Amino acid sequence: MSAANEMSWEVCKENVQPLRTGRNVSYLNAGLQISEETSQNLMMEKKKLEEEILSEANKQDPIDPWDRYFKWIQQHNPNGKDGKSLENFLQKYIIKFRDFERYKNDPRYVDAWLTMSQLHDDALVTFAYMHSNHIGVT
Repeated sequence: MSAANEMSWEVCKENVQPLRTGRNVSYLNAGLQISEETSQNLMMEKKKLEEEILSEANKQDPIDPWDRYFKWIQQHNPNGKDGKSLENFLQKYIIKFRDFERYKNDPRYVDAWLTMSQLHDDALVTFAYMHSNHIGVT
């Protein structure tokens, strides 16, 4: 890590929201030092992921593009300021796969639910719903 990146990290680290799975340092540094080029690259990555979701290209594992986009949002939003956007995406993700029996205990789907529970004041309601619908109970 260069001296400039270390300095950026030192100045901004109190504004970085921790993730249970940890953060990718290169994404973190990119998120803390946004240049015009970086911003354009991020927008292109985001658009590509959104197009994959809309095209439903992965017929073998349709949850995969949703999960990759979910992880992308988490990694590229180090300060957690875009929480409403994440919450809106998670609602769509959860609703999309709620009737797929094969995903009820899939760690990717369960992780989306757990993250959603962290965004709400009353996580017990989320956990009760998950339990009553047999999501993540095996």
